[in-house]
Amino acid sequence: MLALGVDFVIHSLTRWRRLTLENPIFSSHPREASILGAFAAIKSLLPALGVATVTTVVAFGTATLSEIPDLFEWGILGPLGIIQAYLIMGVFVPVLRSIIPPKESSSESSLVSQFLSVKKLSSLMASRSMPMLVIFLIFSVALSPLVLGNPESRFDVKDYADNDSRFIQTVSLGQATFTENGEPGYYLIEGENLASYETVVQIDNMEQDVATYSPSATWLGSIPYVVRTQSLLALNVPGTGYVPQTVDPQTGFPTSDDEISKVLKDVYRNGTVNLEGTFRISPSEARELYLIENGNVTMARSWFQVERPDDIYGSMMDLKEDLENSASGLEEIDGVSVTVAGLSYERYVYMLEITDSFQESLVVAIVLAFVIVLIVLRDVRLSLITILPVIAITLWLRGGMVLSDTPVNLVTVQISSLAIGLGVDYAIHMVQRVREARFENPSGSQEDWMEESLDETGNNVAMSAFTDFIGFMVLALSIMPLFVTFGLIMAVMIFLSFVAAVIMLPALLYQFGNLESSSN
Repeated sequence: MLALGVDFVIHSLTRWRRLTLENPIFSSHPREASILGAFAAIKSLLPALGVATVTTVVAFGTATLSEIPDLFEWGILGPLGIIQAYLIMGVFVPVLRSIIPPKESSSESSLVSQFLSVKKLSSLMASRSMPMLVIFLIFSVALSPLVLGNPESRFDVKDYADNDSRFIQTVSLGQATFTENGEPGYYLIEGENLASYETVVQIDNMEQDVATYSPSATWLGSIPYVVRTQSLLALNVPGTGYVPQTVDPQTGFPTSDDEISKVLKDVYRNGTVNLEGTFRISPSEARELYLIENGNVTMARSWFQVERPDDIYGSMMDLKEDLENSASGLEEIDGVSVTVAGLSYERYVYMLEITDSFQESLVVAIVLAFVIVLIVLRDVRLSLITILPVIAITLWLRGGMVLSDTPVNLVTVQISSLAIGLGVDYAIHMVQRVREARFENPSGSQEDWMEESLDETGNNVAMSAFTDFIGFMVLALSIMPLFVTFGLIMAVMIFLSFVAAVIMLPALLYQFGNLESSSN
């Protein structure tokens, strides 16, 4: 909101100063001219600032399409802040500033504005616009496969050092969640009655297969292990529970479904312990392991160990595929379903949903931004030219993140929305200023209009980008890696938005804007 507010106030005060100094009554009635200049600036900037505000609101507001509460809240609060930034910085500030008329000497360029001046780009655009567009096109096409081929979210625990932050609480993630070896995950097994010999054997086969590539979590219990343990205990220690009569010596399970059910119900009531005394499960722990409803075992957990990698979600996708393959035999039993679950996979699904929601909303935001720009400009050609740099920024940004191996997570994925917001903001200012210059000087050339636009609006965009760039680079001083990454990527995004607005967009206007024909 601060970045957008700075942009709005730079544009509004620059326009106010110019219109005030150009007013014929300024020399005799400076205060009156100043107030008139403020309202004239608000009116003349309404198409640009208004469209920039609406399109940015749309870009941020598409987050409300997500079913995740945090993203929905982001989609509400973000647009409200943008509207406030426009009303305060684009309307209230120029009116307040008009109380003190500008000095005539203030119309001269300052050292900063001279340093940031992009006016000289107009002549370069006139002679080198097509080669520049070819370079931009090659760059965008080269990055497109990287963006489309890397849609998955990645999450690095080391990026998040503050375990008490709202984000950590939301996804239930922190360093304390993990032991040195990792954390437990489990299969959620459901069916009408899981207490059958066939089902228990398949669960046992599944667990043995999982043990070949993932550490087991046997200390948390397992239905096959519990059935074997209780059957051996009852057979060897009198008075310790129901004694099954049909135990298969190879599997260690009763072959009778009824006896398996009785063994599990016995553990449900009394718990069990192995003969060595190294494993013990209480009745309450048995109820956490499986559920008996109306005399049938309808749900059970089969635990495994999720190792602690640096990149949880990068390896979890492969592990999940292996786990699902191991459960294929069990799922072939009629009426039995198996789902990979646990805190790790809840977070995994949560992160994927976040990323998918943002990526889907980006497409919606770009389409809606184009429609809004089309309604205001009423020119398909100019609307396409305005939105193309925004699409390019998104490709450049995401492609650069892939090349630099930057994680795409809850925070960094939001930068794409910000890129759309600021990209459209910069682009619409430039396009609207060119249209104004063409209207004010219909007999001029494209180079004349572009030079005038770059001299005022281009310099304003340069100053806005400079202040935004410095503001976000300050985050690089943070002790939290997440904020450092966010600040650096945002600074790069600001720079790319500036390049797209003052170089790519003018080049597109020169080659495809058809401005001189439209002015006749």
